[in-house]
Amino acid sequence: MKLIVVTFFLILSFSNIYQGVAQEYLDTKSAENAIDKRIVEVYGEYISELIKEPLILKTITEIVQNRTEIVYEPFRDYEKYEKLSDYPLYNEYNPNLERDTDINPYTFNVLKYDLPFFPKLPKKYRIDGSDYVLVIFPLDYKP
Repeated sequence: MKLIVVTFFLILSFSNIYQGVAQEYLDTKSAENAIDKRIVEVYGEYISELIKEPLILKTITEIVQNRTEIVYEPFRDYEKYEKLSDYPLYNEYNPNLERDTDINPYTFNVLKYDLPFFPKLPKKYRIDGSDYVLVIFPLDYKP
């Protein structure tokens, strides 16, 4: 009888461990699906590690969703904006990243570019070959 009780508790323990591991996997997959696709594109397989760093993930999400904007602004010969092409791709986590060629303000991925995302004042960058400008707002910017 003692052997049956011990066996029962061992099986129960292993099933709880398995359930915990399975739940953690499901929570990670669920979180990955909730993350902005632009973040997933840039961070690739590293996204599961990023989920474990909620403050960093929140900051990156804030950059993509609230602190950057693509604005239609026809090119002028006298403008002094830096060109986006002057900045390298941020391909540390996804070496297959490519520059955007079809500019769509709703899907443009600013995270692909190794830009200074924490300016003191709003900063504009000309998106090469287009009539669009990328605006990056400071962390404490109030419009």
